[in-house]
Order: sequence, then structure tokens, then C-alpha cells
Amino acid sequence: MPLGDADAAAVAEVVRTPVPADMQPAKLRACLSCALVKAVHQFVADGCENCPNLLEPGTGDRERVMAFTTAEFSGLVAMVKPQESWVARWQRSGRLCPGCYALRIDAEIPEDVMEELRSLGTGAPAE
Repeated sequence: MPLGDADAAAVAEVVRTPVPADMQPAKLRACLSCALVKAVHQFVADGCENCPNLLEPGTGDRERVMAFTTAEFSGLVAMVKPQESWVARWQRSGRLCPGCYALRIDAEIPEDVMEELRSLGTGAPAE
């Protein structure tokens, strides 16, 4: 059965959703600003879809990715349509792109990293 225009658009949106390519916990990282969870190589290649001023796509800056993401997070929630999701409202993340998000960042964020997050106007997810 062929897809209608609305169905095709929904499928295209899901395909663009940044889902972790590797679900092994040791390879997953969460953005310190928005809590988006992806594999390290995805952050290196694509940056952060929510925070392009923090982790720019296509730069391949692994050192910056390691500084502004963490493997120390708890819980995981997936949001396909954040604007329509009760989970997104509960997490106050309806403005974020579809994807998988950490429920809590457990890492102690170094002061220099916090200063840069604040200077970019993002702050940490807990703030």
C-alpha cells in the first residue's frame, strides 16, 4: 500500500531523528547542554542537532565532543514528536529535536565547561 504525503513526511522525519547508532553504554554520550544521547562518532561527525553553536556539525573535533558530552547519565527517553509529546512537556524539552535524551546528567561539570555553556546561553540541563 503506497504512503500518502502525510505518512511519507512522518517517515522522513523519523529517519532524520538522531538515534544512537550503537546502544552499548560505553559508547554513548549525552550533550551537557541539552542531554541528547548519541554515540561518540555521531557527535564527532554530526555535532549536536540542538546545540550547533556548541558542537558544530562536520568539524570532527573529538576533543571538544569529549569536553561537552558525558558518559555519566541516568535513564533514557526517546521522543519522536517533542512538540506533541507529554514526555517532552514533563521533561520541558518540547523545543528540542526528536531523538534520545538522558533523564539526568550525573557528571560533575568542570567550571570552565560551565562558563562556556553559560556564555553561549545554554547552561546545563539541570539549570
